[in-house]
Amino acid sequence: MSVPTMNVTSNSIIPVFEKQLLVRAAQDWRPFSYSDWEQLEIEISYSQTLICIEGSEHTLVVIKEEPRHTGFELVGLRDQLQTLDSYHTSLAGKALQYAFWRDNHRFCGNCGSPTVSHATEIALECPNCEAIYYPRLNPCVMVLITRGDHCLLAHNAAFREGMYSAIAGYIEPGEAIEQTLHREVIEEVNLKVKNIQYFGSQPWPFPSQLMIAYTAEYGSGEIQVDGVEITDAQWFHYSELPKTPSIESISGKLIRAFVEKFETHSQH
Repeated sequence: MSVPTMNVTSNSIIPVFEKQLLVRAAQDWRPFSYSDWEQLEIEISYSQTLICIEGSEHTLVVIKEEPRHTGFELVGLRDQLQTLDSYHTSLAGKALQYAFWRDNHRFCGNCGSPTVSHATEIALECPNCEAIYYPRLNPCVMVLITRGDHCLLAHNAAFREGMYSAIAGYIEPGEAIEQTLHREVIEEVNLKVKNIQYFGSQPWPFPSQLMIAYTAEYGSGEIQVDGVEITDAQWFHYSELPKTPSIESISGKLIRAFVEKFETHSQH
């Protein structure tokens, strides 16, 4: 049996191998039923029960080697974003984030001993010094700065050529979200903003971010980029935007909402 019965609490299996999802060839990603998964007889490294916000239970299994079964393939979640609905995107992302966290916490950061699964919680513990490690997320702030019917978009050095997006950065220890927002805007484009409004959030499992998105109005200052992390930033009219992230991402949704606001207004 590929998955020990004692470790399975659901009928749905999510196999992961090296940050990729196992899928049936030429099909969109979906969890496997337990009966279908058993027939593959793939050896696993470990399993973990995942409970989603709707209360449904699924079992993440991390497999030991790349499967060689005909009719199946490994895919990255980015390749599936445009075809998956929000529920399955969230579910796949949850599985990948747990796998990433566990693979990067195989040893205790306190004493260096190998960690083991906690008996009752989704956590890893050290049998030597009893330290406990819970899944980690890296919260990031994102902000779309507007100035009338223009918005500020920046090109990060890590982006592909021609791609622009909203300003974003990690929350640092001791910071409130709003403090991070102001700091990142000053650091990346040397501007001050006002009238900050919450827009929405999105788990972003590449590998383990939580994106927290806002809009803000231009306050003062002239654009000045550092030339290292941010290589260019400009004001763009809502009808003349450069290449931006897809609508599946929170940045794409943020920019699209700004555009729709003015498109709707122009039609009346």
